Amino acid sequence: MFEIRKCEESDIPAVGAFYNALIYHLLQRINYPKWMYEIYPYESFVQEDVASHCQYACYDAGQVCGAFVLNEDPEGSYERGKWRQHLEEGQYQVIHAFGVDYHRNRQGIGSRMLRYCIHLAQIQGYCAIRLDVVPGNTPARKLYEKLGFLYAGEVDLDRGYASFPTFALYELNFS
Repeated sequence: MFEIRKCEESDIPAVGAFYNALIYHLLQRINYPKWMYEIYPYESFVQEDVASHCQYACYDAGQVCGAFVLNEDPEGSYERGKWRQHLEEGQYQVIHAFGVDYHRNRQGIGSRMLRYCIHLAQIQGYCAIRLDVVPGNTPARKLYEKLGFLYAGEVDLDRGYASFPTFALYELNFS
């Protein structure tokens, strides 16, 4: 039985190790999200996000099988997006560092975590969920689109990444 929950300090080592193992695996194959081993996402980011009460993990039988961050911070120039609904920061939540255990692909974990994010944002009164993804991250884009997220353009978010300066933006509006 899957359990998705907000992380506490005691979860930091397991979630940090989850991200490291996932990134190491991606580097051996295709690193769709362009994550950097022991740089991002990394245990220090998990620690910060736990302290900010926005790091979540999906557990199955006591093992982390997925993780994500859900907060109000777009971490860049989201105003450049071609959004269908004009919203100010604070009116929507943003998903970051969304990852699923590579051993567990195609078991519905990603869909369950996205549905959890949608439900949480709705019951907390947000108007939408937004996210950004490296344009070449086809598996993630297909998942978001499958669950109703709409493409909102590809833009430079001023994050300073020379190797992938633009991001594909997605939104799911609730009204």
